[in-house]
Amino acid sequence: MRFASLVLTALTASLLTAAAVPLAAQDTAVGAEPGTVRPAGRHTITVMDFDYGAVSQQIAGDKGTRKRLEKMGIRDGDAFASALGTGAASLIVEQLLASDAFRVLERKQLAAVEYEQSLRTQAGETAARAPRTAARYIVTGAITRVGFEEKKLGGAAGTAASFALSGLGAKKSRTEVHLTARLVDTETGDIVASFTGQGESGKGWGLTIFGIGSGGFGGFEAGSSNIRESAIGEAMEEAVAKVAQRIVEVGTREVAPWR
Repeated sequence: MRFASLVLTALTASLLTAAAVPLAAQDTAVGAEPGTVRPAGRHTITVMDFDYGAVSQQIAGDKGTRKRLEKMGIRDGDAFASALGTGAASLIVEQLLASDAFRVLERKQLAAVEYEQSLRTQAGETAARAPRTAARYIVTGAITRVGFEEKKLGGAAGTAASFALSGLGAKKSRTEVHLTARLVDTETGDIVASFTGQGESGKGWGLTIFGIGSGGFGGFEAGSSNIRESAIGEAMEEAVAKVAQRIVEVGTREVAPWR
């Protein structure tokens, strides 16, 4: 009986000790700044805006692409390309959150997060600013190409389509988005894996901006319902889904286990 009592006392003490240690303090990031920690459990990850330089160059160097964009009301090629880069990153974040395979860390709004933490500190809720969590992985990427194609339909299909469009003309449209992405291990700087993703949409966009409407390019956001229902949004989501799936597969394998 005495032995059982001693065992129970020791077990209780060990559980209380473990509970007293904050989860975030159980694994300190290697080589990180003081006050930067990694939590035990799921890998932490953050996503950077995708580079859009290739698309900007494509627009600047291809007169046909510029004319097609202008017909859709898009005259600022750089703004269009930049929106694609930001949108791709946002969609990747959504996919990773939905997978529940990672702890996804906010980096774009880090200043806002720290400001809210400082308000809590001033209100006496915490003794000091909460330590920043370090990401184990960083996702970087690029929009490598955006393709637009429109063909007039001929024969019976063209006649039927023309009738359905009340004489506006029968056209077959195709929009493509090509992405590349890299998964980088922040502890070693190694590129763990590289991925490509391609998405395609057959939605028409001849009379609107990718099906969004003819009111101009302002307010373009990849996460909004109107862009997701458009040709460019549909193609983007397909490409992103392929890349995100591969990130989850590689990032959760034992190739780079938590240390």
